[in-house]
Formats: sequence, structure tokens, C-alpha cells
Amino acid sequence: MLGGTGINGESVQRIQGISSCSQRLDNGQYSKFIQTLVLKVKKSVFNSKEIYHRLTELEREHREVDQAIELLMACPPFDELKVKRMKKHKLLLKDQIAFLKYQLTPDIPA
Repeated sequence: MLGGTGINGESVQRIQGISSCSQRLDNGQYSKFIQTLVLKVKKSVFNSKEIYHRLTELEREHREVDQAIELLMACPPFDELKVKRMKKHKLLLKDQIAFLKYQLTPDIPA
């Protein structure tokens, strides 16, 4: 990590690897491009511990929604609209879980 900014050495190497863009952009455009890129990196770099914590919360909520759907469907007649909304929420949770797991997977060097 660099000076508490949340940017690790790998991110810095990626940013420096983009220096070839400077030949195609003038100084003002390149500077703005780098500033935007650094902000994106800062926002996207999370502590692994925070990711694991959030992942655990989402998995727990996913299980709870699944159980609630099963309970609701076990007692007919049930509100189909409510079940559809709950299933949609469950899919959203599943997507968020997959995204966090992807963030935890280390990059494979080419």
C-alpha cells in the first residue's frame, strides 16, 4: 500500500503501464485521464477483510430469503407477486456474492 491511499504496488504498475497513452494524448488530457484512473482504483480497492465480512453478510441474507420463499410457498394460497419479488431479490444477492468472490480472486499474470 502506498501512503495509506489504498493503492497497492500492482495497481501502480498498471497505472505506469498506461504511460504509453501519453504519446497519444496531450498533457492536459493525459493528466485528467490518470486522475480519473487513480480515483477509480482507490474506489475499487477494498480490504480483503471487509470483502469477506460483506460476503458473509450477503450469503446469510441469501439463505434467509431462500428459506422465507420456501416457507411462503409451502402454505398455499400465497402471494405470487411477493414470491417473484423475493426471488428477484435473491438473484440480486447472488450476483453481488459472485462479484465479491471475483474481487477476491487474484489476477493471473499474462
